[in-house]
Amino acid sequence: SSGINAEYGEVLMDQKNLISAAPFPASSQLKPGLEQCLSAIHCLPYFIQYLEYCKSVRLLHFMFACDTFADVSERMVGNHGNSVQCDALDIYSRFVSLNSTHAISLPENVRRMIENNISPEDGQVDCRVFEPALLHIRYVLADEHVPKFRRSSYCTSAQLDLCRKEVVLADVLLCETAIAFFMEYLEQRWEVWYKVHSAQYNV
Repeated sequence: SSGINAEYGEVLMDQKNLISAAPFPASSQLKPGLEQCLSAIHCLPYFIQYLEYCKSVRLLHFMFACDTFADVSERMVGNHGNSVQCDALDIYSRFVSLNSTHAISLPENVRRMIENNISPEDGQVDCRVFEPALLHIRYVLADEHVPKFRRSSYCTSAQLDLCRKEVVLADVLLCETAIAFFMEYLEQRWEVWYKVHSAQYNV
């Protein structure tokens, strides 16, 4: 919309470091990849909102639960085996089991792999038991959700937040959305300037 174009352009024009002598980067901060979506402070909140809108935020909940499980289970050995197994079974029942209300979509071979490794005879569950599922979920997020997020209003909001804090010319030039908004804004400013100066000339 014209409102977003104007806001985008004004925010970029206000940046003192937009023209930068820094080395030209390979990618733009304004065009987030999966890692940026999952960790960048200006991006993660909007990525979560996007996934909530798509009813897919359980993918992130599963990833965060698995990360916590791996961190904790690495530090728990010996007599804590039963506790680790209980934590693993809790994640399985919440996200992996087909009977779960929060079940994530996994290939059947991945689900079977987890089921075969989650209840070993010695009770010592490997902290990497959910790794195959995590790899699959990361692929789904990167291949399906990140491209759609980039085209959404949620990403535009994330870009505006970043522009208000730190952005360089390369970020704009390497991001199709940003350069389109910026060029349209400059065109509108030029039209206003031209009309004003033409009116003054004709007086």
